Amino acid sequence: MKSFRWLSLLTSLFFVWGKFLFAQQAMPAMGKTELREFIKNQMIYPEQALSLGLYGKVELLCVIDADGNLIKSRSIEMTDKDLIREGKRLARGIVWNPARERNKPTEGEYILEIEFHPKKYSKWVKHRGWDRPDADWDTSMQIFSYRNLTQLAKPVLPEGATFADFIEKNIHTPDAAKRMGISGKVVLSFIVESDGSSSNFIVREYLGMGCTEEAIRVMKLLRWQPARKNEKAVRSWNSTTLWFGEGQPQYNLQPGYNPGSML
Repeated sequence: MKSFRWLSLLTSLFFVWGKFLFAQQAMPAMGKTELREFIKNQMIYPEQALSLGLYGKVELLCVIDADGNLIKSRSIEMTDKDLIREGKRLARGIVWNPARERNKPTEGEYILEIEFHPKKYSKWVKHRGWDRPDADWDTSMQIFSYRNLTQLAKPVLPEGATFADFIEKNIHTPDAAKRMGISGKVVLSFIVESDGSSSNFIVREYLGMGCTEEAIRVMKLLRWQPARKNEKAVRSWNSTTLWFGEGQPQYNLQPGYNPGSML
């Protein structure tokens, strides 16, 4: 009888452990630091709330489907309606990884917290250089396919300089990678926002010893002329390949990327 109870207990523990091991919560594809940067760079503080000095934390329960799409979000606690509306807009701008069970994508939930504070917002505005979006910026958070664009996004570079010139000037192979003789490429996909900043970096090919982190750092230094659809500046996917170590340097840019291919 004791053996049976022990076997039953071990079976239950194995089931719980296995479910934990093979389960993954839905979450933003970008890390926590980049998520904070995204919110700082893209928040449009509601004018009335800002003039009244309203502040607080918006908590949204976000439901993500198996394809990584945000299908709905709702406020967990009641607060100012305009702050909630802006929080939901920001949530639509995030690229999501779906929940996974037994290594298969499935629908899941994530609680997104967004802090609104007038003094902090004032600092963010000074850093990014704008408060209210320009009239020709699309602020819907929709990402447009490069096939439907009037003009592709392109980096803002010094006169006569190329993308390769910029990378070679700014990129540094990490010391650890040099010592280990690491060489290879990092492939990134990212969104160029309608304000010309970049966000939502997705690592498609990883290279260790700090090379991937260095590639993201360098790409964040770039400012962009955003893509355009007719008369509007819009969000668009772009991809880049950066080479580290021995071999022929390889630095290129190309438009487009389907994040669903990562799932």
